[in-house]
Amino acid sequence: MVAGPPNVQQTNQQANQVNTDNVILVDAGQSTKKKEAGVSTENRSHLLGHGLAKQLKDLFGSPNVNEMIPDRNIAGGAWKKFPFFLDGIKLVNVGEAMLSSRCNIPFDIFGGNWNDIIARKGRAMDWMDFLLFVVPTLILSHILDKKAQEVTHDMLLACHLCLRWEVRPCDLSFIRRSMSGFQKLLITATREKTISRRVWRITIHYLGHIAYIIERVGPMNVYSCRSMGRTIGAYKKKSVIGVHWS
Repeated sequence: MVAGPPNVQQTNQQANQVNTDNVILVDAGQSTKKKEAGVSTENRSHLLGHGLAKQLKDLFGSPNVNEMIPDRNIAGGAWKKFPFFLDGIKLVNVGEAMLSSRCNIPFDIFGGNWNDIIARKGRAMDWMDFLLFVVPTLILSHILDKKAQEVTHDMLLACHLCLRWEVRPCDLSFIRRSMSGFQKLLITATREKTISRRVWRITIHYLGHIAYIIERVGPMNVYSCRSMGRTIGAYKKKSVIGVHWS
C-alpha cells in the first residue's frame, strides 16, 4: 500500500507547537489584499496536479524516450548526468504498483481513483495523489543524484504544506526556500547542459510565486476551484439537450 511521505507527519507535529496567533488565515479583508497584490490566485489542482505532477512524470521517463535529457546517447552513458535519472525502477513499475495497491486505498482520504496513471489518462486529483504520495514513497529514493533527491524531497514537502488549511510563517519560509531551491537546481542543470531547456515550462515559474500568494490571500485550499468543477458537472447533468440559455 502506498502511504504518505514520512517527514510530513513530523513537520505537522512541529508546526502545531507554534503559537496559533501566527497562523495565516483568510479573513474579511483578503479581497482587498488580493487587489493590492495585483496577482491572480493560482488554482492548486491545475498548478500542482496537471502542471507540476505531469512535469515530474516527464522528468522521470526512461532515457531512450525522455525529451528532458539533452544527450540520450545510451552507449555513451551521458544520460547518467541527468539529475532526475531513476536507478532501479521505471515508471511502468510505478503505475503497476499503484494499480495493485488500489484495493487497500481508503478513497475517503485520497482524492484520486488510484488507477495506473502512467498508462491511463488521469484527472487533476489523480495527478495530485501521484505528486503528494506516489513520488515521495515509490520514486524519490531511486533518484540517483543525491542533491536532486534532497531538493525534490523539500519541494514535495512544501507542496504538502501549501495545501494545508493553516499555513504558519515558518511553513511559509520553508515553502519559499524549497521552491526556490528546486528552481535553482534546474537553473544549474540547464547551464551545465545536463537537462534540456524544455524543462522551463510556466509551471516552474509559478512555483516561485506560491509563498507570496499565500501570504497575500491565504492558503491555496481556500480559493481552490475544485468545488466549482464538481458544481459545473452537476449542472451539465441537469441541462436539457438542445436548449440554449440566453
